[in-house]
Amino acid sequence: MDRLAELVGMLAWMSFVVTGAYLTRIDMKEHRLPNIIVLSAGGGGVLSIALYSALTQSWGAFGRAVLAAVINMVIFLSISVLGGMGMGDVKYAAVTGLYLGWLGWEYLWWGSFLAFAAAGALAVVHILRRRTRTAIAFGPFMFGGVIAGSLLSAAA
Repeated sequence: MDRLAELVGMLAWMSFVVTGAYLTRIDMKEHRLPNIIVLSAGGGGVLSIALYSALTQSWGAFGRAVLAAVINMVIFLSISVLGGMGMGDVKYAAVTGLYLGWLGWEYLWWGSFLAFAAAGALAVVHILRRRTRTAIAFGPFMFGGVIAGSLLSAAA
């Protein structure tokens, strides 16, 4: 792979990490994921992954990333309709699905599974401690799921 493609790939991931860390901070404090940041992360991700795909001629990975973003968003929208999460999480699901899908279908599954498992474990702790307010900011878990998925991908 040439250096320019490596640089573009690295910048795509750095952008995801920076916006994800910022969204994590906001979500933990305010229980919201601001549209401007989520949309910037998604738009930047699509452009970066498209440029990387053009440089490496790996359009299949780009298509998989976009399809994974749509699938992830539809799944999260279904959960949201049932009252399980907010629309910020639904929009951010497209971003996390994009990056996990770029890695591969198995990482979309693993990253999502690990996010839900970790959030579920925290919910159980809240219930056992009889906390009256059990709302959980899910954005940090989604971000962590993508990081875990990328680490699994790197280890493979």
